[in-house]
Amino acid sequence: MSKWRCSWSAAAAATCAVLALSGCDSGGGAAVALCGPDAFPATEDAVTFCGFTGGGAHAPCPEGTLYVVDFVGLRVCTTDPVEPEDVPDRVCMGATGQACSALTRVVPGLYLGAGCVPASVPPGGFGPDEVYLENPNASCGVDWCMSYMLEGDPNFTVEDGCDPDQELCPTDADVEARLFCTCRCEAPEGEEVCACGEGFVCESLFGSQPRGYCVREELVAQ
Repeated sequence: MSKWRCSWSAAAAATCAVLALSGCDSGGGAAVALCGPDAFPATEDAVTFCGFTGGGAHAPCPEGTLYVVDFVGLRVCTTDPVEPEDVPDRVCMGATGQACSALTRVVPGLYLGAGCVPASVPPGGFGPDEVYLENPNASCGVDWCMSYMLEGDPNFTVEDGCDPDQELCPTDADVEARLFCTCRCEAPEGEEVCACGEGFVCESLFGSQPRGYCVREELVAQ
């Protein structure tokens, strides 16, 4: 980790000064303000990393950040080049309770098919012909939580006591089948896409621009 070291010598202080998110003060201070109110600062050899967890793990890094390392549930921002294996374990441990080596890199499609619940559901729930996409979503990493033609509110199912005679009521089976993490499989040139895994097909949605998302085969067939 010698590349992160600095000291109070004049030469080293000048080196530290080019790192907008760092300082030679191990006590934090200005580093906290530089990272912003929604981030936690962590230092290693006096260089400060800005870290974001939870829903903020996929939020933009502070202005001046040049390099970003994404893990599951953790985003590390710094102005110095950094590889995932070079992020200090104490940064990862402080944010997630796990060493960096135990965290999986966030890649498109990592959670394809996993269950998710949208943070925002319209009053009365979704309509039977609607496709809803939410990003970020805590369950889906960098990808989207998709509600694919799910009828009703996924937070209130028939099994929970929803009355089908009074409102749109999904069943637990509906929610399990139609509410899942998805990724973009079709996009304008230059944008990152994923490959749909077994049991999923790439379905174009939302207009003429290429915007394809992985959808379960049986849902498309229906």
